[in-house]
Amino acid sequence: MQKLYFFFIVLSLFSCSQKSKTDDKQIQSNPSQNSATENFGTTGDSSTTILNIRAEYQRIKSDSAKNKHVFLEADCSGFAGSIDFQVENDKVRRIVYSSGSDHGGSTEEYYLRGDSLLFVFIEDGGWMFDVNSKDPENPSTIDESIETRIYFEQEKVIKALHKQAKGPTKDIFALMAKAKNENLANENGEKWLKNLQELKQVLKTKRFEAYLCK
Repeated sequence: MQKLYFFFIVLSLFSCSQKSKTDDKQIQSNPSQNSATENFGTTGDSSTTILNIRAEYQRIKSDSAKNKHVFLEADCSGFAGSIDFQVENDKVRRIVYSSGSDHGGSTEEYYLRGDSLLFVFIEDGGWMFDVNSKDPENPSTIDESIETRIYFEQEKVIKALHKQAKGPTKDIFALMAKAKNENLANENGEKWLKNLQELKQVLKTKRFEAYLCK
């Protein structure tokens, strides 16, 4: 959820630019974004495969500061986006793609080992004014947050979890912390595998605006 709130603030900065930007550089990660267990979640599964995915996830997060990053931004008539490729030895290890507008947005994180997708974390969120607010001149707001975690082995989904919460903005973090994960039995992963290939193509062409505005 922290990324979404940060992203809403950044959106206002994107609106000042009407073109894609490219920057190949070494960046220092925000300590809160570099936590080794952030976003992986609790699967309730201690299988060897899940534990191996977790270990690789931790390595990727820990190596973020020393790996090369390719960062792209674009603005599409009020719909803004950014993408961060974490690269080591010409291999993509992680992709963080964020997009949204004034009242909501989403972040997709892809974790890879070699050319194989291991884990995807998707965070969607939005907000609205509370129609029942006691102060119509300065109304309170309602937030909704959704998190999805998908675990892969040989490009096949082995586990998919989903949780969501809705409530006053001031309470949304606590509500999400209490929300229970539900299994997504029908998640086949095809959408995310397709998205991954398209995002890899963006890295090659640097044409992020075309991807964002499609």
